[in-house]
Amino acid sequence: MEHRTVRVDLAHPVTLHVARRTPLDALPLDRLTDDERTRLARYRRVADQERFATGRTLLRAVLGAARGTDPARVRIDVAPPGPTHGRPTTPDGPDFSLAHAGDVVLVALLDGPPGARVGVDVEEVAAVVSHLDDLSDAVPAAERPTSGWSAETFTRAWVRREAVLKAVGCGLLAPRDDLVLGPADAPARVVGASGACATAHLSLTDVPDAAPSGDALVAVALAIPR
Repeated sequence: MEHRTVRVDLAHPVTLHVARRTPLDALPLDRLTDDERTRLARYRRVADQERFATGRTLLRAVLGAARGTDPARVRIDVAPPGPTHGRPTTPDGPDFSLAHAGDVVLVALLDGPPGARVGVDVEEVAAVVSHLDDLSDAVPAAERPTSGWSAETFTRAWVRREAVLKAVGCGLLAPRDDLVLGPADAPARVVGASGACATAHLSLTDVPDAAPSGDALVAVALAIPR
């Protein structure tokens, strides 16, 4: 399917594939499995259906090209109950991560050693709300911007956290302070990872080129286990 790529330079190279949410009648829905069709039908909003189907179509196209196989033959499984429950997986590699928000659909593909994992997240910039300070309790105090929270800095803090949690595989149920990132108004970096989020190497970067319209923020993380 039509998409563009952005190279992300971390400890190992990541290729970020960027597509726009596509109408269902323009997608090869016959490539979806029975389980995927069931999941598609559960979404009540057309936009959610389009994001899901675009994501699966893009993922099969990217993995098929990486393996030199027909996208229709690419097998996609779903992680069982646990910290990464619901994450799409594939038995034959390479490692990837999938995210979507608004009109942006992303697949991050890792060119790295066995065991290394990539995580990507995209979020639309949150609307300014009166209870933003209450929402900020979801991230450690060390991530607070020097000038206080805004809709953009909170969204940036959250998208960075989600990307790292996806790469590590510890999930949103991990204790908040097991992962501490740099301030949301500073360049992306991992300050510390312990407990459920402990791993040998973590790297993190923002990817502004992935959503040039500015209506969404994107971050990519790389985890290399001990």
